Amino acid sequence: MPNSNNSSLHQFFAQRIDQAEKLEKFSEKKYAKLTKVAHTDELAKCLHPESTDILAHQQRLSLIKKLVPKTSQLEIKYELPVLQLKSKANPTQDLLIIENALNIQNQKLAIYELLHPIAVALNLETVPALIEQTISDNRNTNTWLRQIVQNIVAPILTENNS
Repeated sequence: MPNSNNSSLHQFFAQRIDQAEKLEKFSEKKYAKLTKVAHTDELAKCLHPESTDILAHQQRLSLIKKLVPKTSQLEIKYELPVLQLKSKANPTQDLLIIENALNIQNQKLAIYELLHPIAVALNLETVPALIEQTISDNRNTNTWLRQIVQNIVAPILTENNS
């Protein structure tokens, strides 16, 4: 690969690592708010930083940033639709929380799944493995969120409508 292309790829990669870092910080703050208004304990547990491994993701990103040359940063601000959540939680509200969390998770997966093959192409030794672990963590969170809908929230709503 010519040097200028390699440099462009490094720059793209470094900017997306910054983007991932900002998204992880955003998701940490957003999930902290969402756990406070969750109806089911399982949902609050699922979105807790220890369960989502957000802190481990941030640590991995810090390590990756040390291994990748610095570049200009992108100005990125993450926003999601404002949820009209009530302080008194209910199962329907949990569905809105899960929808919001899945939107965040899908954004995170999109970035990490893009970064992985680039890290491989750039021969960044340990970086692909760090990214793979983060992808796996995020997929696990997605699965858990979908299971909460299927096994907890939907049955509660179905029972309430009977």
